[in-house]
Amino acid sequence: MSLHIVFDCDGTLISSMSSVFAGLVKLLSSTLERPVSQKELMENYDSNIDKMFERFQIPLDKKEYLLDQWGKLSSSSQYEYQAYEGIAELLHLLSKQGHSLYVWTARDRYSTVKILTDLGLLRFFEDLKTSTDAPTKPDITALKEMLGDVHPEKVFVIGDSYTDMLGAQNYKAHAIGVTWDIFADEQALKQSGADIIVDSVGKVEGAINKLAKGEK
Repeated sequence: MSLHIVFDCDGTLISSMSSVFAGLVKLLSSTLERPVSQKELMENYDSNIDKMFERFQIPLDKKEYLLDQWGKLSSSSQYEYQAYEGIAELLHLLSKQGHSLYVWTARDRYSTVKILTDLGLLRFFEDLKTSTDAPTKPDITALKEMLGDVHPEKVFVIGDSYTDMLGAQNYKAHAIGVTWDIFADEQALKQSGADIIVDSVGKVEGAINKLAKGEK
């Protein structure tokens, strides 16, 4: 059976959260015209970008500009990204099995395409949606645009944040939470509706097969 498998990017496909935080500290400090420390960012960070901007009292009408600037900043050569061990092999396997693969990320399009291209991963994906293209997670507009009339029972959302799980729940898709990134919060994934939580890339295929059979 051909399935539709949607991957988050940062913290799921690529190891990047330290670079994400470094870029956000620099961007927020510039925008707010005051120093923003790593500690302050961590206290106010949220994978829902609208909520994070609200906590820093940044008007939402500045969001598009800030995301554009963040994309350019975080895709520069000073920040290094790498795919988690086993990700390329997993994507190759799932593609070979005839499944359609997608990316759904809160990152902007420019840096998403650049990073995935540089890492040799972009070729595996049928489509991708970013914060440049549609409202951010857990809003499911991006999923609807990518998947069209695909039945939710054939859709699997894989991610490391609560917004990924909520998005999957809102779409009525299967939700697989992953915790191989050091910043992943297993409790938050459970509370936001993860059907299964896996701690290594090697367990993803098994989790997909289990849910596809109606098991949890």
